[in-house]
Amino acid sequence: FTPASAAVVVPPAPRIVSVTRSGNTSTIFFTTTNGTFTYTLYFTNATGLAAPVSTWSTAPTTVTGNGLTNSITDTTTDANRFYRVGVH
Repeated sequence: FTPASAAVVVPPAPRIVSVTRSGNTSTIFFTTTNGTFTYTLYFTNATGLAAPVSTWSTAPTTVTGNGLTNSITDTTTDANRFYRVGVH
């Protein structure tokens, strides 16, 4: 039994608003929702695009949403990296 007051809150999907690169460091900026939601950066190279996102690598850092645009950095020599931000 789940009481009616225990509704599950699903945050809107984060949106990547920009990516900057300086040397070997990429900074991925994305929207967040205020609350207890945690954001994770997923990445792969071109060959990984055919694989499920669940198999993509994750950045070691996560961010707690605060309703602002936040960022996570990724250091790599791979210039062809693809990114996705997940929320949970």
